[in-house]
Amino acid sequence: MTPAPDSLPAGDLAEDFRRMEEKARQLRASLDELREIQALARIIRSTSAPEEILQGLESILGHVLPGPELGLFLLEGEDLLPVGDPSLGVRDTLYALQEDGVTAWVLQEQRPISVPRLDDATTEQSDLLVPLIVMSQGIGVLLIRSLQLEEELTNQQLDLVSFAAGQAAMALENARLVAHLEDSRRQLQDMIDSAGDLILLVDDEGRITYANAQTHWLGESRERLVGRCLPEFVLDDEQRGRLEEAIRRRERGLLELDLLNPALEMEPAAAQLSLSPLAPTHPSEATCLIILRDLTERRRLEEKAREAETLKAVMLAAVTVNHEINNPLTAIVGNLFLLRRELGESANPQLLQRIDLAERSARQIEEVAHRLEQVSEVRRVRYLGETDMLDLSAGAQGEEAGAAAEEEEERA
Repeated sequence: MTPAPDSLPAGDLAEDFRRMEEKARQLRASLDELREIQALARIIRSTSAPEEILQGLESILGHVLPGPELGLFLLEGEDLLPVGDPSLGVRDTLYALQEDGVTAWVLQEQRPISVPRLDDATTEQSDLLVPLIVMSQGIGVLLIRSLQLEEELTNQQLDLVSFAAGQAAMALENARLVAHLEDSRRQLQDMIDSAGDLILLVDDEGRITYANAQTHWLGESRERLVGRCLPEFVLDDEQRGRLEEAIRRRERGLLELDLLNPALEMEPAAAQLSLSPLAPTHPSEATCLIILRDLTERRRLEEKAREAETLKAVMLAAVTVNHEINNPLTAIVGNLFLLRRELGESANPQLLQRIDLAERSARQIEEVAHRLEQVSEVRRVRYLGETDMLDLSAGAQGEEAGAAAEEEEERA
């Protein structure tokens, strides 16, 4: 019986089947290798340590090229600085290529290039210089030394090398950004902690979610202060209500309140609170930034300034009194003296007593004017009811102290 024309001998079918099985095996192996490369690429993208990125590159390229030796170099200005500790041959080769302008050309062209092995003229092996590109900008180069000959490199190998270099470039740029953000965060934290004012973040209920280092103002450590409500430190009920309302309504503005420091046995301290609303993206986040400034020193200086102005007014009044009173007072005392002399000793005793009283009163007025001129501190004493008057003893005490000091100096 003659076989059908389209039928094949059993041996040929078996050979075709074996070839198909081999291709399937190779395809499965390639897929497994691709999955492994993709997994390594994910590891590279997820790390922020340049040394770990280099290790991931070595693992990936070990599946692509036989016995690769890598050198990873990043641009810092016009210099190429190594990551890790590449071999002396890799380092010398890279710097020779840089001096010849090859690295600049590769970065400009943004494609890998195969260059002859510079340190071994007897071998036909070559080095592969691959640019690291992120958003069309070169950030460094990858130098690969392999045991494979240049003419044996396939387009698939070059594509995989470029893929691995691209993954590494993105990971390295992300690492740079992370390091930059961390430096910026640290600098900002240092600035906030070194500020002289207490800086707080609070939620809508006034609960503190963050505090800088100046928490001594409220008598608590930073750890113990977080979680407490700021209004509980306000002593006055009306002031506490104003603060709670401003926080709840997320108002922007200034409040002057008297805050109580539970750790210190002292009067409540005056404080100015600057409130700035925030735009939280989650209900649990802070809704208000509060900068708390101590007003105690400012009020003390303001009080001293007011006292200085008051003292200045008192001194102007003293000069006026001395000028306006002493002149007519001198005339009164002089005329009383003349009157006594004209009357003589035989005059009416009651009349002479009246002259004596008038003279003593005039001397008292003169003494009051003199003491008023010597006032160096504005001190009040109660006069009648709710009325105060100037304490002239403040000037007298200062004058006596000055005289005592002069006597002490003379004895010394």
